[in-house]
Amino acid sequence: MSLSIKVNFATNSEIATMFGTISTFEQYKVGDRVVTAGSSVILKRAKELAPRDTKGHGAKRSKAQRRKARWNIPLHTTIKRKIVRADRGAYAIIGPSWPDGNKAYFNTGKQGRRVFYWGKDAGLTKLAIRNWIVQAADETRPAQLDAMKAKLQEAIGEVIRG
Repeated sequence: MSLSIKVNFATNSEIATMFGTISTFEQYKVGDRVVTAGSSVILKRAKELAPRDTKGHGAKRSKAQRRKARWNIPLHTTIKRKIVRADRGAYAIIGPSWPDGNKAYFNTGKQGRRVFYWGKDAGLTKLAIRNWIVQAADETRPAQLDAMKAKLQEAIGEVIRG
């Protein structure tokens, strides 16, 4: 059994061209566009998985709670995406917008979450459920990669064409 390794080292001009391409990618915002394409798939699935509420549930809240959290706005309509550019690239943050989406309980521990009504302990514990945004990201992983590859090919084509 033999193993042959062939190595091609880039010349200085090729390296300069590669670094020039990086600034061109930043100019065309390739990273933002690719991350936006990948996160669109998660965003769509997260809106589908977001818990639905009945109109009667909002009526169980005090007036102060209804004013603060805007219970009349369905949670699935508040799911938004924010693209953040950083030194090492771009990333997407997906979740309920504030203050309209300020009604999703993500703070459940392994034992669940204690239930309080009007500041008083109801003596109930809500079971910990899987975070539906994490579930959306896990379920759509292959579709995310496909969308990102397609957008990356399209963006590189645009950069090369000038």
